[in-house]
Amino acid sequence: MKFSYTYVLLCADGLFYIGSTDNLKRRLAQHQNGQVSSTAYKRPCQLVYYEACCSVELALKRERELKTGYGRAYLKRRLCEVTPARNASRSDAGGGSEPCIAHFRSNRDEEL
Repeated sequence: MKFSYTYVLLCADGLFYIGSTDNLKRRLAQHQNGQVSSTAYKRPCQLVYYEACCSVELALKRERELKTGYGRAYLKRRLCEVTPARNASRSDAGGGSEPCIAHFRSNRDEEL
């Protein structure tokens, strides 16, 4: 089975970028090389979260869900203190102090 992915990048401006792809390793390289117009001026970007989905359609659906207010609140809870709060009224502001591990990018994920 070939997976598709929904992913979250932490950009240099402190904001999150949410996307989906069928090849996570290739897409991350495109972000890092400035080949994605949405993040080219926000580099460097760091992968902080990803989910594997069974199809491209499900990955796109999950991307749309994560871009809603509820989705950003979910990410805020999952990612905890990946980034400091820039503005407490923003839905993607950081919060909490407990470390999160589920779907969290770590050095062990280098084989992606």
